[in-house]
Amino acid sequence: MAVRLVADWVAGTQLWTTDFTVFRTGWWLALHDPHRLYDPAAQAAVEDGFIRALGGPTFVGRLLAFLHPPHTALAGCWLEWIADRWNGHAAFLVWAGCNVALLARLIVLFRERAGLERRQTTFVAVALVGFSPVFLTLAEGQLSLLLAVAAFTFVWAVADRRAVSAAGSLLILSFKPPLLPPLFAVLVARREWRVLATAAGLGAAVMLGTGAILGHGVWLEYARQVRSLERAFAGGLPSGMPTLRGFLARLAPAAWGGIVDAIAVCGWLASAVAAGLIAAVRRRSSTVDDPRGDLGLALAVGLFFSPHLYQHDLVLWIVPLAFVLDSARADPVLWQRRVRVLLFWPVWFVLGMVERALPGRRLPIDPLLIPAVLALVWVVRALRPRERVESRNFP
Repeated sequence: MAVRLVADWVAGTQLWTTDFTVFRTGWWLALHDPHRLYDPAAQAAVEDGFIRALGGPTFVGRLLAFLHPPHTALAGCWLEWIADRWNGHAAFLVWAGCNVALLARLIVLFRERAGLERRQTTFVAVALVGFSPVFLTLAEGQLSLLLAVAAFTFVWAVADRRAVSAAGSLLILSFKPPLLPPLFAVLVARREWRVLATAAGLGAAVMLGTGAILGHGVWLEYARQVRSLERAFAGGLPSGMPTLRGFLARLAPAAWGGIVDAIAVCGWLASAVAAGLIAAVRRRSSTVDDPRGDLGLALAVGLFFSPHLYQHDLVLWIVPLAFVLDSARADPVLWQRRVRVLLFWPVWFVLGMVERALPGRRLPIDPLLIPAVLALVWVVRALRPRERVESRNFP
């Protein structure tokens, strides 16, 4: 995977097929025509121009829509400035270098927070580099590694009572809005008022600043258009999501625009409420006030029940999985079992790639959903007092 990745980066092979083209569409509009940032016709015209300049075919259905909130578009304008001055390949390589640095940072965070020795750190590094979603993030120029680093920082900052750092990390996580409700529910349940107040102040400042730069109606336009833009999402149908929504869409492919979506959204909101209730119960019953298990569960349910999440976003599972491994460290047998299963996980991603390459009807369940369900079960089990061993070194 690494050899193929470097070869594609250097040659610019099929750069037009990556999600980076979608991000460039949002960044270009934010930089040059912000009033049409969420106009489907404007996005299609800009995206087609980029793809033709790269010499590639257009996406299926012409448009692979930019669905991220306005501050995400504004935050990436510096990369589009590079693309305007040089070319899109140069901007992609700059962001690829940033992603490699973020991957290294993720390994360092894991080592520091878990107190790993050299051999254990090597295992984590090899496991991450061999993790297919990490490869997809690097190959497509996605934001998942940035979100994973932000998630690690957020969990640790809340535990250390560093409200500003926690709020800043939460702002980065808001690039992927479906992740937020379970986290907010846990913060409310735990009465983390300083973090919530700081996040509210920072969020208000960012919203006002974004509106002042991109237009005062940009947030309202985003809320109006995001649903219809997702329906024009080229090949990005819900059946390709390793989530509850994807599972339901595969079971009833003709109904994904109606009842399946309603069930998925209700499950997403219900999971946020459940995470908050569990955090409240644990806070009252536990003698040790440690929010990291609660936030690990919030991230896990946020990923599994998310109404919009694809394979590259599975990188974020590294945070709840870190909690699982740390909770098992006191039991060498349990830790070895967890490690052996994790070493088997690349098989699921190979099966997923094979399944997507086969013609005809897809399997009833996405192979990538199986390890996600297993990880969610592990997180829930790790929260049980009989398995959980409190540690200062929880990542």
